[in-house]
Amino acid sequence: LRELRRGGYKPEYQRVDNRDAMRLALSTKVWDIILSDYHMPLFSAFDALEILKESGLDIPFVIVSGAIGEEKAVQLMKEGANDYVMKNRIQRLVPLIRRELQEAEERKLRRDAEDHYRKSDFIVNASNDLMAIINRDYIFEVANKSFYKSFGKNESKDIVGSSAPDLFAQVGFQKALIKKDLDRCLRGEEINTEQWLYMPDGSDQCFEITYSPYINSMDTSTHAVMVMHNITDRKMAAK
Repeated sequence: LRELRRGGYKPEYQRVDNRDAMRLALSTKVWDIILSDYHMPLFSAFDALEILKESGLDIPFVIVSGAIGEEKAVQLMKEGANDYVMKNRIQRLVPLIRRELQEAEERKLRRDAEDHYRKSDFIVNASNDLMAIINRDYIFEVANKSFYKSFGKNESKDIVGSSAPDLFAQVGFQKALIKKDLDRCLRGEEINTEQWLYMPDGSDQCFEITYSPYINSMDTSTHAVMVMHNITDRKMAAK
């Protein structure tokens, strides 16, 4: 704790000295890091690491010991420990913790992104409307079945990775116009518009197009969610 305070941290901590106390601590509070001695009166670093793995939580686990040998340290690292610090070199602790906290945050951001894409993929494929997710480089990252079928493609991968302005230019949607709409959306604006398109099957179809910004956990707009609702029948009936 003294080293952490010297390093600029203001630690909120809890000391646990047996298996049950550690399980209770993990289940009742959110923790950033675990520092564990190797030899403890009622359990060991191996026990503590096993309890952490049982919990399914991604918390950096660092051994701080004066008695651990290199062979045991390597064994703990193989079991899932992130690193170790010898007590006679305690000055290594703060830089190590800073690194582990940063890497844990990066892992969390990756998990959040993967979860977002899984949910997005489910949502877009559950809709009869044409739906796609487009990134800041105007590249399709997700396209549902209605979308790729309407554009004469056989699979989602025939759309994903391609340029949205280039694809829409093939059906009469000006590149400059779609880029303008996407840019506005990526700045956080929701846009509704209508557009006649000359589809690959030779038909002229009118779509009501909605662009919605996707805002991530850091309050940044990272993608445009595009929904295209076919209103051709309604337009023809009105005409």
